[in-house]
Amino acid sequence: MAKARARAALRIASGAKQACELPGIDEIEAQLQCLSRSGEPLRRRSGIRDIQVAALRVMRLLAEFSPRLVGDPAFGFIYRGREARIELVAQAWEQVQYVLAAARIGYLQQKSRPGEAAFGEYATVNVSLVGPVSICLRVRIRQSPDEDGCSQASPIGLGLDELESLLENEGELEENSSRLCPRAEVPRSRSARLRQLLDPLETIFQDSRTHPEGDVLYHSLQVFELACGGYPYDEDFLLAALVHDVGKAIDPRDAVQAGLQAIRDCTSERTQWFVENLPLAKKCLNGTAGRRLRARLQAHPDYEQLIELARIDREGRQIGMSVRDLDAVLASLERLAEENG
Repeated sequence: MAKARARAALRIASGAKQACELPGIDEIEAQLQCLSRSGEPLRRRSGIRDIQVAALRVMRLLAEFSPRLVGDPAFGFIYRGREARIELVAQAWEQVQYVLAAARIGYLQQKSRPGEAAFGEYATVNVSLVGPVSICLRVRIRQSPDEDGCSQASPIGLGLDELESLLENEGELEENSSRLCPRAEVPRSRSARLRQLLDPLETIFQDSRTHPEGDVLYHSLQVFELACGGYPYDEDFLLAALVHDVGKAIDPRDAVQAGLQAIRDCTSERTQWFVENLPLAKKCLNGTAGRRLRARLQAHPDYEQLIELARIDREGRQIGMSVRDLDAVLASLERLAEENG
């Protein structure tokens, strides 16, 4: 873009021009969009709008990850078929994964393409609105949990606000309102974050021979109730009992690591230690752990509670056990947090 501006300056004016005297990148992009819209055939323009509306639907769902529509559809062109690329910024791919799972949007995860090392993972999401539209999500991994997602987002393309403004000006938002979901609210409280993690567990069922109780959420609530019976004031332990299986709604192939990534921003390191070492504690409990593994865990000050978590995880598989609902459980955790200061 900088070279193009310099060449244009040489053609339209004699002598060198200062950078401040030339149009900015934003002005050039705006003019390119106007030119593309004025000369494109109606059919092609309709296809572009379909892609942009489909992209907006996904971007609203993933609003917390600073989404930006990039590539040809952002500027009013279709050169590669009905496809849109959306760049996201997240601490881990698993965070995006569980939002998609909660919305019941199918996706195909792929490895990074050559030359795209800046993006940790990317996935292809198919959205059907007016015909099939392929959405390619690319996730840039945030370097630090305290880092602002907007600071790492690509400056190229259209952000969520910009895309909404563009479609609203052309009357597309009102016309497609029935097919667009509202913008997802970014979870502000720990309870909202936990609810976002736990709600999808209600749709997941495990092997009935080892888990006759039903869905994973019901199992998690049983384990939480049993944990309250032994350690009613240990907030970290109670949280571990509640969220130990959230990874099963994100990546069943590696549920522990997926769960750890998802709870990293709403739980303490002690809670995460319980969740991470629960599979090892189960081995200690059933006698299959090696001597070195057992010795390593026994050296930790929370070893006894870890074994207790493994025990109640095994006991929390009862049919018809009385438990509080998720609202009551989250409210009790909020009260405990206030009491603990």
